[in-house]
Amino acid sequence: MPEFAASLSVNREHLLQALKQIKRLPGIGEQAAVLTYANGELEIDLGGCLFCADAQGDWRGQVTVPFSSIRILATVPPDGEGPILFALDRERLKIGTLVTKCKWDGLTYPRIGLPVGATLLDKLLLRLTHSADDIERSDLTKTVEAAESERDKLIEKAVKVLVEVNRIVETATNVLQPLGISESKIRGLFHGGQPIAASPAVSAMRQSDVRRFLEDCLRARLSGAAASFRKSDAE
Repeated sequence: MPEFAASLSVNREHLLQALKQIKRLPGIGEQAAVLTYANGELEIDLGGCLFCADAQGDWRGQVTVPFSSIRILATVPPDGEGPILFALDRERLKIGTLVTKCKWDGLTYPRIGLPVGATLLDKLLLRLTHSADDIERSDLTKTVEAAESERDKLIEKAVKVLVEVNRIVETATNVLQPLGISESKIRGLFHGGQPIAASPAVSAMRQSDVRRFLEDCLRARLSGAAASFRKSDAE
């Protein structure tokens, strides 16, 4: 049997009676349902309306779920006999066979730690290795957004430089064509003197193509780093 962060065995008869009352409630919009455990009872608070059912188990703090989940539960109550299990697995609540997202104030989250002197790539990598919620809880959202802004500025700057370099290469090629000096040899001046073929993205002389080329290069670099992070994390 899987281990849960918290769980309750709720009296089926009491819960079904509460669900019948909940089903007759008028619409309360997007109001969330708050579940707590006190004095041997599961308490379901729906916008100030409190419904209770006898329960036993280990349950700390408040669990908030969408009202829509409770409404589904009231419309299609859990089948079977005996107590109904309410089980918390981090950010999900299992009620019988129903599984819904939830927020539990008794759950602790690990904070993301950036190394001292973290590079721009270290900061950009966070989007690929952690959820937006984990980044927010670690107070790193502004750090990541600033890194993404810096990335965009660098790419725009590089686009202009590469497009200009491409124009220079094409001009030099036209000038040196009568001497039989190829474009690949001229481009090789920018790569240690080794002749290379022109990059399709650069030779197209369109900023959008160059920008896409650079973004693809960065994406490939970050994807490789993310794969290495997941492998080391698994080990």
